[in-house]
Amino acid sequence: MLLAHKLRLAFEAIEEAALLPAAPRVARRLLLMAGGYGEPGALRNVLKVPQEDLAMMLALSRQTINQVLKHFETQGALKLRYAEIEIVDADKLREQSLVERI
Repeated sequence: MLLAHKLRLAFEAIEEAALLPAAPRVARRLLLMAGGYGEPGALRNVLKVPQEDLAMMLALSRQTINQVLKHFETQGALKLRYAEIEIVDADKLREQSLVERI
């Protein structure tokens, strides 16, 4: 079951990289990381991840990650600190992760 779950996550990541814009990809990854990659329990509020590492995870530039995170911060979803991202409003972040599929 664990192998199937990890394989599903890998296929979802490939699909997102090919089809989704940067903002929804970042929001989805942050929510996935905050949820412990599917582990039961509450969301972690503070993620200790540098923007450069997040950029490498999503195959985006650090500058693009910074722009998206600043946008989320102005909307009140996140607070940014050195090598940390605090999720202030998970519902706003979930709204950003939604993209209409045609």
